[in-house]
Amino acid sequence: MKKPQLLVFDYPGRRDTKHVSDMRLEDDGFDVRYAMKSELPDELYAESYARVLVRNSGVEPSLVVGVIGYCMAGHLAQEAAAQLTAERGTAPTLILLDSGPCPAEAVEEECRTAFAAFGGDEAVAALDAASCGLLFSAEALRNDPFRTIEEVRNILRSFAMETMADDGASIEEVQDSAELFIKHYVGWITHLIAAHNNAAPRWNGDVLHIVSRDHPFQGDWPGAAATKSVVVDSVGNDPSSEAATRDSILSHIRQTSLAR
Repeated sequence: MKKPQLLVFDYPGRRDTKHVSDMRLEDDGFDVRYAMKSELPDELYAESYARVLVRNSGVEPSLVVGVIGYCMAGHLAQEAAAQLTAERGTAPTLILLDSGPCPAEAVEEECRTAFAAFGGDEAVAALDAASCGLLFSAEALRNDPFRTIEEVRNILRSFAMETMADDGASIEEVQDSAELFIKHYVGWITHLIAAHNNAAPRWNGDVLHIVSRDHPFQGDWPGAAATKSVVVDSVGNDPSSEAATRDSILSHIRQTSLAR
């Protein structure tokens, strides 16, 4: 007998907070598919970004009992829930952890933080000079996100090549190493732009939103038929570290599965 499936949208990589995978939902009999652990797409709109991830995850739509999204990836999870609903006719439950709007200002702030980590003040200054406040406007991200991500990629490449050339490596070695750094940072920013470019689709489903106590967004989730919020006392906005989060997820999935 095939196990019920969970489809998880949680950006991979190092961070201070725990990942959804750390909750080990597999131990409760689920076939958990981590959609963002495969090759991440270059798509800059949530609908197409999520479609690639759903396809690559290998889920069987009829077996999916829940879609889980962490932080900004919650918008990608919502698109996936809508796509699964359209394919099979019934809505899987959507569970979000510390999610919220992804405005243009948030994308720009995250990009500046990434540039600071990569190349310090000089990299941030180069980004500011290239953008002139226009690359990260809501209009630019919606209408021409490809220009934004290409400018970001070019600046990162310039700084990477300049920094790594000082190590005495060959030009080919420098280029190969630079591309690894560029892929890392561009991948992060791409997923944020895609999250910003979401359509908040209605999928005739409800949302369980598990939030840290001081999380800034605790309102009704756009596009959801209804939103139930559960507040957990997480330390450092880290809901995945709390046993209460895991318990709430499992309880909600069982309740919604029985109701279907």
